[in-house]
Amino acid sequence: MEYPRHAVQFFTAVCNDWQKLLAEDDYKQLVIDALKFRVSRGEVKVGAYVIMPNHIHLIWRIQNGFELETVQRDFLKFTAKALVEKIKAEKGEATLELLYAGLKAGSIRFGNVIR
Repeated sequence: MEYPRHAVQFFTAVCNDWQKLLAEDDYKQLVIDALKFRVSRGEVKVGAYVIMPNHIHLIWRIQNGFELETVQRDFLKFTAKALVEKIKAEKGEATLELLYAGLKAGSIRFGNVIR
């Protein structure tokens, strides 16, 4: 029997400047889809999650054979990119500039890990 290498983790990710980017259900679905993808690849087991308008909480365990930092980074990067693409497609580049005070779309952050 192989014992889990990683402990169960409480993980929080925060939208840049606490902006309410996850207020609409379509945007919450992006987070859910990203989690489902990580689960389908066998990277994580998710015990619980909650999606708030400007941040998420997860209780998950990174599975053996995967690195904690890599899974977290890839989850955050994929989710941020999906959010940027959806905002750009639905609301335009100008909305991104307003939301992020002139930052270029490639600089948008979705993260702030608490262990």
